[in-house]
Amino acid sequence: MTPFLKETAQNIIEKHNLELQKLCFVFPNKRTKIFFRKYYAEVLGKTDFAPEMKEIRILVRNFTKLAEPDRLSLIFDLFDIFTETVKDNENAQKYNFDSFYKLGEIILNDFNEIDSWLVDPKSIFKNIKDTQEIDSHFDWLTDEQKEILKNFWVNFSPEKDSKEKQKFIELWNLLPKLYIKLKTFLLNKKVAYNGLMYRELSEKIDNNTFKIDNKKKYLFIGFNALNNSEIKLFEYLKNNNNAEFYWDTDAYYLNDKKQEAGDFIRKNLKILNLEKNDIPNNFIQEEKKIDLIGVPQRVGQAKIIKEILGKYNAKENLNETAIILADEHLLFPVLHSLPEYIETINVTMGYPFNMTSLFDLIQKYAKLRLDFLKKDNKVYYYKDIIAIVKHPAIWEFDSDSASSLVQEIVDKNLLFISPQFLLKNTNKLFPNLFNKLSEENPADAFLTNIMNILFILFNKNLPEENEEVQKLENEYIYKAYVKIKRFRELIRHRSSNLSLMLVIDLLKQVLSAEQIPFAGKAQDGIQIMGVLESRNLDFKNVIVLGVNEGNLPSVSSPSSFISQSVRYVFGMPLIKFQDSVYAYLFYRTIQRAKNISLIYNNIVSDANSGEKSRFILQLLYESKLNITEKQFTQKISPHELKEITIKKDSDVFKILDDYIIKGGKSNRRLTPSSINTYINCSLKFYFRYIAKIKSPKQVEEEISHAAFGIILHDSLMYIYESIKKNNKHNIIEKQDIILISKDLDKFITQAFVKYYNTEKSDYKFENNQIIIKEVIKKYVINVLKQDQKHTPFEIVSLENEKFFHAEFDIEYKQEKEQIGLFGIIDRVDKKDNIYRIIDYKTGFTDKSIGSVEEMFDKFITKRKEHALQTFLYAKLFIEKHKPIKIDVVPCIYDVRKMADPKFTPYFYNKIEKKYVDAENLNSLMPEFENKLSETLTELYNENIDFCQTDDTKKCEFCDYNIICNKL
Repeated sequence: MTPFLKETAQNIIEKHNLELQKLCFVFPNKRTKIFFRKYYAEVLGKTDFAPEMKEIRILVRNFTKLAEPDRLSLIFDLFDIFTETVKDNENAQKYNFDSFYKLGEIILNDFNEIDSWLVDPKSIFKNIKDTQEIDSHFDWLTDEQKEILKNFWVNFSPEKDSKEKQKFIELWNLLPKLYIKLKTFLLNKKVAYNGLMYRELSEKIDNNTFKIDNKKKYLFIGFNALNNSEIKLFEYLKNNNNAEFYWDTDAYYLNDKKQEAGDFIRKNLKILNLEKNDIPNNFIQEEKKIDLIGVPQRVGQAKIIKEILGKYNAKENLNETAIILADEHLLFPVLHSLPEYIETINVTMGYPFNMTSLFDLIQKYAKLRLDFLKKDNKVYYYKDIIAIVKHPAIWEFDSDSASSLVQEIVDKNLLFISPQFLLKNTNKLFPNLFNKLSEENPADAFLTNIMNILFILFNKNLPEENEEVQKLENEYIYKAYVKIKRFRELIRHRSSNLSLMLVIDLLKQVLSAEQIPFAGKAQDGIQIMGVLESRNLDFKNVIVLGVNEGNLPSVSSPSSFISQSVRYVFGMPLIKFQDSVYAYLFYRTIQRAKNISLIYNNIVSDANSGEKSRFILQLLYESKLNITEKQFTQKISPHELKEITIKKDSDVFKILDDYIIKGGKSNRRLTPSSINTYINCSLKFYFRYIAKIKSPKQVEEEISHAAFGIILHDSLMYIYESIKKNNKHNIIEKQDIILISKDLDKFITQAFVKYYNTEKSDYKFENNQIIIKEVIKKYVINVLKQDQKHTPFEIVSLENEKFFHAEFDIEYKQEKEQIGLFGIIDRVDKKDNIYRIIDYKTGFTDKSIGSVEEMFDKFITKRKEHALQTFLYAKLFIEKHKPIKIDVVPCIYDVRKMADPKFTPYFYNKIEKKYVDAENLNSLMPEFENKLSETLTELYNENIDFCQTDDTKKCEFCDYNIICNKL
């Protein structure tokens, strides 16, 4: 296979061997020029001065001697002209630069098109108030064109006016004035956008003021779709014998008028009066192999590349292999899916900046700053901080400092955080992320901060691993830096009064429209490119991804004031124009290739039709080429609940053995809470106590039920610890409680400080914490009032002072073993030689029990798990005092009910119809111990797997319900 550009270089060198330095090679784009230069040097085979080589837009710029301004500057200029033009129009005056930006983009695009296609702006923007005027004003139009124009303007007749139509007419009437003023303004500055350069060149040709060196010849290589300005230039140079044309085409679609791929070149040959000589016939080749592959999703398409490259033996001829992306979203999945042996990658395509992670970072930073502004520049909201710190770019830059900050925010449950707190961190990015912006010009400081962040993130020392990917990331960091710097300069030059919010909105709009151009070296490595970038380039092996309808052709109708009907009348490109462009690009991409893989997404989704491109269908039904079809499927079936069971293998028993008493002690002990977990759902027990999967701690904006309980428990513990310390004994009198009640706020605050792990001595309650504090205080008062009725009593133990443990007999591997149990009891008090085992509860509790069975039966919907926990605490306490016999009573302080005058902390035995006292507990304890033994023996039964509960209500608030997929 000889590539088109190499073949062209051979023809030109043979034909013009003695006058090569008098030639100027002109190309449609930079990439074509780079490849041609390479082939030209190969064919020439000697060291010599290269002839002049230019892209068409550079040639036109040189001919007109006009400079091209950047897009943002153009919109600013247009806005100034617009503002001056509409100063007497009340409706149009409502535009500020922010609201004008998108309108300005549309206007500039329309001006660029009418100039490129040499349309008279006065004619196209003429307001036709009476459709009869069309016959007189547009006498050069055909009857069909006049009728189409009448149908367009009839929609804007006075009787059909609406606010939207009136607004359109107002802007439409402004466009001729805007065009003339903008054109005059730009030309006076010796600058012009691309279309205006073309128009200026065309006018020079018409006025006979365009002069060129008659001895110079321009060779136009690889052109296809031409606008009217280009056609005029080509005609002029050809008629003066200063031009030659080399078309990249094939007889298959050029000679068949039904093939839209040949529409433009057929038109060009006719207009330029050129013969169809020596048209190559490369498309239909017996040795051409085409694989058509349907693969689910984008990632699936990327992953299959490795297999295809192996099939093509691409490792030995990477320079002859190209991966073409019809779907630009596939770039990074493809880069991460390439085989390790590919060391050099050349990416040539425009990648939308708003699809990069860097754009996401800038958006998050903008939100952080705007939320900070809403808080009077005093505190940041924790979600904004965590979102930006966990962004991959920030996290990877310094994961240690980022991780420590997030952990501190979570541990201390910080909702609103001062800049001073954040700037203590050693991360080099944080001074720019979290500093206070200048009050004089916050917008300028914001842009400067982003530039500083990008400068720091730019990786100057590329790691060997993923070096090519990092190069690309550096590429868009650099491009973004340059764009933002230019944006800042324009803002500084134009106005110092733009608000931070306005500048952020403008920056997002500017960056959203930006394409990051990647440009690699043409000489080495595998080529990855977009469809547009594949023009005129030929490869032996071609892999095209995303060949779906909607991607290929990629047909879009950009916002425009000029409707399709008006475009048709004035000879401007229609949507069909894009169809023909993509048809040509598709066919010429594969016309010389030997091995071709066309890959498309075969899954129907919201973002994808699952439909093959129409060009694939054309190949299948028209080309008669040998095409092999293959489908990879992704089985999609209705949601089916699959039971999860975990076998008790040797690894599980290694952990369970830690609970067995050996040598008088065990490495671990079961708690009442863990036993309740096992009965409720043995799989949850496995996740928590065997696999040790913990749910990550998160900042709680609203205090959780668990946090509420912990703070209440600790508040009561601090109160009674203080009484004991002041009295220097454990007896609690009524007066003690009355006196301590004056300082409840202090103890509750102490509990908050402990829970949120903060060192603040002046803890400030914020938002719903203020309400929660008052609710806790109310409950604490209720507890103390209840305790006053029970005084005097002795505090035997408080939570966290000590834990109680015991050993319990089970049957394990057909032998008797002992398992270790322990528990931390909220409070044990003593009066009249009776010990009360008190468990504080903040939720709903049912203290009535009908039998011990109700505590252990996992199939009971409302199992008495609170009774099991408290009875087990009582058992542990009794075991602690053996062989001394003591009287123990289990109690629950359910704080929500304690204000009720009829409140009692004791369990009620429904069978015996009395409250559970020490004697009744002793009568229930043998059965309790038997059921507990059965439960623990089941836990150690190797034939009983860990499995899911059948009661999905227990799954609603379970930490593992995502893993289980029960809900």
